[in-house]
Amino acid sequence: MFLSVEISSYNRGHILRLVLERLAGQTYPASRFEVIVSDDGSTDGTPEWVAEYAAQAPYHLELVRNDHAGCGSTHNNGILRARGDVVLMIADDVLPSPRLLEEHVRMHERNPDAAVGVVGRLEQSPMLPSTPFQTTWNRIVNSIFPRNRVELDYRDFFVNNLSFKKAFMVANGMFRSWPAASHEDLELGYRLQQCGMRLLFCDEALAYHHHAETIDSIARRSYAQGYQWQLFETHVPDAWVRARSGNFRPGDSAAARWRFRGRLVARTVLFNRATIAIVVPLIRKSDTHAWLAPMVDLCAAKVSSYYFRKGLVDRRRGLPFRYV
Repeated sequence: MFLSVEISSYNRGHILRLVLERLAGQTYPASRFEVIVSDDGSTDGTPEWVAEYAAQAPYHLELVRNDHAGCGSTHNNGILRARGDVVLMIADDVLPSPRLLEEHVRMHERNPDAAVGVVGRLEQSPMLPSTPFQTTWNRIVNSIFPRNRVELDYRDFFVNNLSFKKAFMVANGMFRSWPAASHEDLELGYRLQQCGMRLLFCDEALAYHHHAETIDSIARRSYAQGYQWQLFETHVPDAWVRARSGNFRPGDSAAARWRFRGRLVARTVLFNRATIAIVVPLIRKSDTHAWLAPMVDLCAAKVSSYYFRKGLVDRRRGLPFRYV
């Protein structure tokens, strides 16, 4: 089976270099796969370096240059350029294990139906800094990644370790060109699922997410996700989506409504503008004050939820997007 690996990138040449080098060490034969780097108008020298590396890479490496237009169109252009029957999407901050490609191909050979996609296992990279916040965030993220399951659904359609048959994607999907942090991958997964997609989990297809975070980077991303959630919710009429925003409809579960209200009251009392102004600076100081680590464990996820809710409310009130 000929496989295409699609990587969309924007100004992450330092980590993309590691990704491409690890792809050179795959157990799957280099003659049976290609790598497509779809660059979103990077200004850090990424396109130039990729073009140079292509001359020495043991696999066929192709650079697709794009104007800076966001994730959706960049992914689409990379997928359309792919020559493989199967496309494996990995993020430019995801480091593949040596058997990653081989395991994705094995799953597709065992499941040749056009509608079958495969999600590989993700772990936070062991090379990330060991700050109290990063350690706590690793645990939170690892708990979100799929584990010990056979079949998944659109909520696991993340493009950092995901493969599918190209023909099925082109015929039924492709990404929307949405603003950053709009969950365009989950929205596409929902549409493909409506078209009959089955999403299988492969524990052996392991990759490592190598993206260092701080409380400030998480606050910014959570705010953006909340601000763009209405766009996602408009296109994905699912109760799980409404349960996150509290925008319930007649017929939605009463238990879900009460859980949302209970969490909202508790978080409003404990994590509001006044307390956040105290908690966030303390989390920043935990890098140099180890005694603050227990507070990071207790508060990191709650701070993320606070900023998600803040973005959600700002959008509903018609306020402009504000970086936090």
